[in-house]
Amino acid sequence: MMMVELHPVRSFDVSVPGYSGRDNYFCRRVNEKDTTAMATDEDTVYALIRDDTSISSASKTQYLGKLQYLVNACGRGMPWLLRNPEECVRMLTEQRRLQQNHVAGDDTAAQLLPAQTLRAYCCAVSSAFNRMSRDQRRAVGPEALRGWRAIMERASSVIHKKYSSNEASETQRANFVPWEDLIARREQLGADPRTHGGRTHLLLSFLTHLPPMRTSDLGSLRLLRRQDVDAGNYDREELKNSNHVIMAEDHGVLTVNEYKTANHYRRLEAEIREKRRERRRKKREFFLDDEDEEKMRIAEQDDAADEERPLNMPPDRAASRTGPLPGPLFELLSYSLTECPREWVFVNSSGGPFVLNSFNKMVSRDLSAAFEGKKNLTVNLVRHAAATWLDQHHRRDAKLRQYFRKWMMHSQSMQYDYVLRKNMEDAERVADAIEAACDDDAVCCRGHEEEDEVNGGDDDEARRGAPTRSPLRRTRSL
Repeated sequence: MMMVELHPVRSFDVSVPGYSGRDNYFCRRVNEKDTTAMATDEDTVYALIRDDTSISSASKTQYLGKLQYLVNACGRGMPWLLRNPEECVRMLTEQRRLQQNHVAGDDTAAQLLPAQTLRAYCCAVSSAFNRMSRDQRRAVGPEALRGWRAIMERASSVIHKKYSSNEASETQRANFVPWEDLIARREQLGADPRTHGGRTHLLLSFLTHLPPMRTSDLGSLRLLRRQDVDAGNYDREELKNSNHVIMAEDHGVLTVNEYKTANHYRRLEAEIREKRRERRRKKREFFLDDEDEEKMRIAEQDDAADEERPLNMPPDRAASRTGPLPGPLFELLSYSLTECPREWVFVNSSGGPFVLNSFNKMVSRDLSAAFEGKKNLTVNLVRHAAATWLDQHHRRDAKLRQYFRKWMMHSQSMQYDYVLRKNMEDAERVADAIEAACDDDAVCCRGHEEEDEVNGGDDDEARRGAPTRSPLRRTRSL
């Protein structure tokens, strides 16, 4: 029998908000231990990701954490990990078997290392490859990159097949709570004086009065006062790059700038702005004479004004998501702040913001407690419940579907992917809807430029924006 020795995981401290290294323990095979020094190579790869400004803070945290776990689980250095994808996955699977106290042969590799989890690790490695120089990639070897991509493609095909069928897993079936029951439980918590305004009640209210956001988006919500914002007490750049709620006396405004897919929508806006600049440049070259200084000065002023003009993007495709808090949610948050003044919507025991890992655990614990421990409920399941309810009851309500996409921060095709089917008839209908949605997403920005010229102003943005009164308030009668 092969000897197994316990080694402590090196605590990994990254300068990324929301990450906290933890001292843990993992099992390592002694005869496979790599004696090569890892510090220099690891730090180089970590720096490639940490110093890249095009990656969101949430993605940096996830990538760095996954890479650190892989290094610790395999017990080898970063160069070995990058060059041996298949062996790395095998050792990772064995590591999860030991952690979960499974006996060899009890479960398949797919059960120990689900496709979704495997792809997350592959994405972290791929992120490192994507930021390497040509010499660094050549040193690792092209076969290694192809190996990791092949593993990720296998995992992605399994995930795509699952999403295409919209079939719930056994875990999802056991813990799924319909959207109507979530709202009913929220009302019960609000009616009980012992739980009204508590953390669980506030958490469930944020997930149901609004379309449910991701856990990482909820955990980073800062509270600001309207008078302080108007007085300029906050840095403007900081406001542009943070998630916050601005509280006034009679209303609140929620703004989410940092979320999982934010960079995707920022790239779309950057492409449209670049097309605007190219169009202005061509007009200036065609109509204006460079020797006419006065006209050139006016044209430059017009260019500057046009650069500041907001893009006429649909609310569900804008990089920054802003909208009013629904009335009941604003009243509940105001009451909560009266009982417990603080600077963040959700705070830890010391009164500061949660780190991401701790917040994930707190959310799962509170959601399970909301249903007396009978359901192992997660935010992901709540998002599935919202999309399924929307598909069943408001399939043809385009405005409401767009409102849900705006705050759930995903595309039209992903909105259908989140629907959990009940029977084969539903599966076929949802599959057709996904195919149609993918066609729409492929041309998501096509026509924005022409539409921008035709509309000629920002009034259309207001007409197509999120409703001032949350459509979810209609569900109170369910």
